[in-house]
Amino acid sequence: GLDYLNKTQSSYKEVASLKASFTQFSRILGMTDDIESSGEIVFKKPGKMDWNYKLPDVQRFISDGETVWFYEPKVNQVTVGQLTKSFSSDVPVSFLLGLGELSSSFDLISTCQTLEGYLFELKPKSESSSFKSFSLLVSKSDFIPSGAKILDQGDTLTQFVFTNVRTKEPVEDKHFIYSPPSGVDIVYNN
Repeated sequence: GLDYLNKTQSSYKEVASLKASFTQFSRILGMTDDIESSGEIVFKKPGKMDWNYKLPDVQRFISDGETVWFYEPKVNQVTVGQLTKSFSSDVPVSFLLGLGELSSSFDLISTCQTLEGYLFELKPKSESSSFKSFSLLVSKSDFIPSGAKILDQGDTLTQFVFTNVRTKEPVEDKHFIYSPPSGVDIVYNN
């Protein structure tokens, strides 16, 4: 199992950028229904990302590697924060951004082979982690992430499924330069 996890880490290290379609399922403690959302995602190492939610509500979550912008057209607001503060303890995202090492941040609980690929059940080594568990699904052919499941300390379960994953398409840095639309409220989250 650990061999496969290390193979995942080294395969993903070779990837400079990743584009995919995603579907996100969230289950919040006390709510019966899953909340489903979907859109397109782009990662570029180190630290750049663009989550472009299209359904059910248009939202955009983008970072240039230092600053994070979260745009919610529904409430006409952009929240601005710092990447290091937003994600320093969020190792699953750190890993995808090329900032974190899986084996140094997690203990491997189990490895399971599924139809979709290899599924790793991981537990954070740090007691102060913002989440309880993290599962990572990688494709059998190239060990590139194709899904993830995160259970946070508040028992909110978030699951991502990545489809149409492309790692060979170049992504320019200017893709991650974000200017809020005129007339929106800007909130600084320091």
